[in-house]
Formats: sequence, structure tokens, C-alpha cells
Amino acid sequence: MQPTFLFLRLEVILAVWSLIAVGVLAWSVYREGFTWDLLLMVGLFTAVGSALYWLVPKMGIHDDAGNIGLAVRGYGFFVAIGVAAGLALAGHNATRAGLPRDYAYSAAFAMLAGGFIGARLFYVIEYFDDFRGETWLETAAAVLRYYEGGLVVYGGLIGGCAGFLLYTWFRKIATLNLLDVMAPAMAIGLAFGRIGCLMNGCCWGGVCDHPPSITFPPGSPPFMRHLETGELLGFRLEPHPRGGWTVTHVEPDSRAARGGLKRGDRVLQLQIASHETFQRHSKPNASSRNEVAVRIVTQSGLELTWTADQIPAHSLPVHPAQIYASINAFLLTLLLYLALDWRRRPGDVAALMLTLYPVSRILLEWIRSDEPGIAGTALTISQWVSLGLLAVAIGWWLATRLPRGIRDRPAARTDSS
Repeated sequence: MQPTFLFLRLEVILAVWSLIAVGVLAWSVYREGFTWDLLLMVGLFTAVGSALYWLVPKMGIHDDAGNIGLAVRGYGFFVAIGVAAGLALAGHNATRAGLPRDYAYSAAFAMLAGGFIGARLFYVIEYFDDFRGETWLETAAAVLRYYEGGLVVYGGLIGGCAGFLLYTWFRKIATLNLLDVMAPAMAIGLAFGRIGCLMNGCCWGGVCDHPPSITFPPGSPPFMRHLETGELLGFRLEPHPRGGWTVTHVEPDSRAARGGLKRGDRVLQLQIASHETFQRHSKPNASSRNEVAVRIVTQSGLELTWTADQIPAHSLPVHPAQIYASINAFLLTLLLYLALDWRRRPGDVAALMLTLYPVSRILLEWIRSDEPGIAGTALTISQWVSLGLLAVAIGWWLATRLPRGIRDRPAARTDSS
């Protein structure tokens, strides 16, 4: 896990922007000479540079040494690589399918816009309580911090398809042929995006006490979840029907057991420090490791506390679900790439993706533990969406494989004369 992949100091950002501006302007002068457009470009580069100089310090982002700049998040870095790889593959596949590359590139940008909005909205709606601030401005700011993670694949798929359909409708382009071109591009974008999930610590797997397994550092999403459930402290909590939590298991030799916590106790209060606090405590020279980090109070009045130095330095070992998902997406990319030459009719590649990805996602969800079951079942929201998409895929295959005489037969007519 590495949430911040690279830190760019303000001086470096301005220097790189200046070099880009000089290079672009020099190339323009070489190709076109001095024109009015050149003055417009100079004004644009100057305005953006001035905005960076003014805005970056206002963001309050700095490194451990206090230098002002911008943090390149690991999640956003790999999402950007996935976008670039998807664009390159879409252009290549367009040529293979006999379509202009511009169609693929334009469709990709339409899908990116719709996909990004859909992916973020899906996540925000699902976890809205995590974004709720004291004012609507704080809530909006939390929603816009997408670079810290929080994009749902199925939200992106729905939004991306909406953007794609709007584009093809507006340009009057054959939808299915272009959709086949875009399917492998979407899969490779997902493959790199899952590596971003690993860098961010989201989409983690269930507890796993055998290889392959990985652990995450203090303050990471799995670490915080294992504190919330008590697993990292030697016990297990489950929600109580009338509020609070029920202790369902206590490790015999744990500090909780020595403090008097027993199976069946009802916990009324559970206070956990913020993830930023744990990240600060984890630094080698932290002076606040003796501060209370976790506190529980039971219905019987028992109170237990843990300081930062009494809490394990890592989460419990979990399945590397992000790596599994990335490998799955890379294999899906390869299969869809080959299927573009094997397809019998337009739409087959997209139908294949719509069939295989939901199946693999249902299986992957069984080893993930970041989402609860919904509708009174053990199935997560992603599994329910997968089942819906799989039903659509089956209907697609049946409709396109019916004998032509049946598929094209007109509806029976009734005469009332």
C-alpha cells in the first residue's frame, strides 16, 4: 500500500509547466510562424501557470519536510495509466475492426466522462454517511476528493455505457461494432485500476491465515475495519438488534480477555481514533503512542482502553483481492482482444465481456470483506448487479442466436372485421 506515490513540490510543478509551455510555443512558431493564435496560447499558458502558483498553496498539501506541492496518489496514478492503456488499445482495435481511430478516441472520452461520474456517484450513494460533513460545503469537498479512492466499477460501467450510447447516437455510428472495439480497452483500464486499489488499500479481501496473504499499515481501510470489528484486539463484534454490538468471540490470552470482556457482553460505546491519527502514531519518532486510541464500554459498565503502542502495527493478514482482480482483468483483456478476430457478428465481444466479468466478480466478492450483504442476504450490492448483468447477457446471446426465421417473424395479426 502506498497512497502517495509521488510528491511534486510547487517549484518543480512550475518548472515543468514552463518547459512544456516553451516547447509547445517553439514548436508552434516552427510550424506556423508568429500568428494571433500564438498570443492566445501564451495567454493560456500564463493563466494556467498563475492559477497553479495561486491555487496549490491554498490546498494546504505538504510533505513531511513542510514543502508545499501536490501529492500524486497511487490510486490516481494507476487509474491514469489504465486510461492511457485503454486509449491506445481502443485506437489499435478500431483499425483491426475497420473503423476510424477517431471514433474510438472520441467514444473513449465520452465513456471516461460518464464512467467517472457514475463510478463516483455509485460509491458516494453507497457510503454517503462517510462523506457527510457539518456543512454542505464540507460534504461537497469530501465528495470531490476522488483521488483518495472511492470509485465503484459497476457505477463506472453504467455511466460509461450511458456516455457511449449518447456519443454513438449523436454521431449516428454503428453501436455494436464500436462497442466490441471498446470492450478490451475497458478491461485493461480495470486491470490497472485494481493495482491502484492495492496502493490505496481499498477493496481488500477477507482474513486469510495462509499464503498468499498481505497486511496493511495503520490507518489503512483494512486496519480500521479490523479495529471496528474488534478482530485486531482479540475479540469479535457483531451489530446488536437494539443498538451497539454483541461480543461473539474473545481470544483467551488477549488483553480484552484479561480485562474481563466475555462472549455475550453488549458493547454500548466504541470509540476509535481517526485513520490520520494512526498514521501519525506509526511514524518512528511519534511521541503520542501512549495516547488512548480505542475505547469500549459495555452495558455492565466495564471499560477497556488501548493506547496506540498496544495495538498491532499492521492489519490482520487478508486475501490480496486487488491482485486477484487485476490478474482476472488482464486475462479478460487478452481473451476479448483475441475474440475481436473470432466474433461471428457485431456485439459478440461486448456480450462476452458482459458474460465473463459478472461471473468472475461474483466469485471475487466471496473473498472480499469490504462490503456487507444487502436485502437480508449474504450477497453484496456488486453481486446483485452482477446477477442482473448476467441475465442481460444470457438474453443477449439467446436473442442473437435464434434462427433468423424465428427472430424476424412478424407478430401475429388479429382482424376484427
